Formats: sequence, C-alpha cells, structure tokens
Amino acid sequence: MHDFAKTLFKECVDSLASINMEEPDADTRFSDDIFNYSSALRLREKIDNATDEQNVELELRDWISVYTTLGVYCMVFSVKALSRFKNEVLAHPELGNEHDIEQLYERTPKARLLLHNLEKRLGHKSLFHQRQEIMIKRGWFKLMDPVPKYNILK
Repeated sequence: MHDFAKTLFKECVDSLASINMEEPDADTRFSDDIFNYSSALRLREKIDNATDEQNVELELRDWISVYTTLGVYCMVFSVKALSRFKNEVLAHPELGNEHDIEQLYERTPKARLLLHNLEKRLGHKSLFHQRQEIMIKRGWFKLMDPVPKYNILK
C-alpha cells in the first residue's frame, strides 16, 4: 500500500468517526455488514502500528474493507454533502472550520480515484465483485461524485 493511500485511508476513517453510527436514525446504507466501522478502525490501527520501512500486507478482506470505507466516505462527503456542511458551518461556526472543509474538498476526489483504481485492480475477484454488486444495487456509486480526471498513482 502506497504512503498516500495509507494516509488517505486513515484520514477517511477519521472523518467518518464524526458520524455517529450507533444512532437509530443513522442511514441504513451503513448497516447489513456492508460497512463495518470497527473493521476499518482495526485496519487503521494495523497501518498506524507499522513502521515506515515495514510494508503493510493486506489480504483481500482488508482491501474490501478499504474499498468499502472509501466508498462510504465518498458518498457521505460528496460535493452535495460538502456544500450542505459548508452552509451549516457558516450558520453555526462551532460545527467546524474552513480548514476542515478544505481538507474534505481536497481528499474526496483522491479517495474516489483510489476507489476507482481498486475496482480496476481487484474487480475480477469474486469476493470483491460481490461487494461491488451490493454497493451498485444500493445506489452508492450514484451518490458519489464522478472520478476526477487526474491520476495520483505512481
């Protein structure tokens, strides 16, 4: 896993922590084992505990967790959601600050591109394909912003 991907994944997990998944009225798209937040947290901790020289070995299930986390992140922090968040922050400055919003605007296209690249790389695997099909059926990809035009892979 590239350094930019590790950083991006950790930042996406941290941003999703701001959403309370335990609330009864939380969006049902987060349930039914599609998005397992505790699994994303464990993976984040595994990445955090690895030294700079140590390469983090990810199994297919780990990649599925990364893929789903990025998908949820891109859905929650789409341009539409970011615009709504920005309006709320302008009305209630205690909810966040301009720097946080700028970080989200910068991260979201990169997360979407990483998600797109994971689809290209692992989409042929049956377990991965199954997760992808469920996300497509639930309309997650329609809620995301389009893939950006630049490529950050090296």
